Amino acid sequence: MLFYLEVRIMQEKQLKIALLVSVAVTALLMVGFVIESFTDSGSGGITDSIRGGGIWMLCDNPDCEASYEVTQEEFRELLRSKGQIILGPGVMSQLAFICKECGQETAYRGMECPKCGALFIEEEEMGDYPDRCPECDYSATEEKIRKRTKK
Repeated sequence: MLFYLEVRIMQEKQLKIALLVSVAVTALLMVGFVIESFTDSGSGGITDSIRGGGIWMLCDNPDCEASYEVTQEEFRELLRSKGQIILGPGVMSQLAFICKECGQETAYRGMECPKCGALFIEEEEMGDYPDRCPECDYSATEEKIRKRTKK
């Protein structure tokens, strides 16, 4: 009887450990996916918007149209001010922040075109890439896909 109890306790401990390990692995995979989706070179992710350690913010207010850089820490604070955000494709480009120039909630994370240097706000359009530059029509995502298919 004592042997049976010891085996039962050991099985419960093993189940708890297995559960904890599987939760930890799942969490790490999710974090890795989120990080990769925002740091993949040429994908239009957050790192594509970083220049000189900053992140471009562009005001969509026609009376302001400011463009300025914020530090990565300032951008994290802006994100925290939004509360809990469920990340997914296109979510970051849809979040409006308070513009530090006009005070309106019309500032968006911007991108700088790697080809011509134009600043723009990513836009989700059916059948097109969100990182397509409105000035020169270049899309880093399209270029990356084109290179992958040639291999």
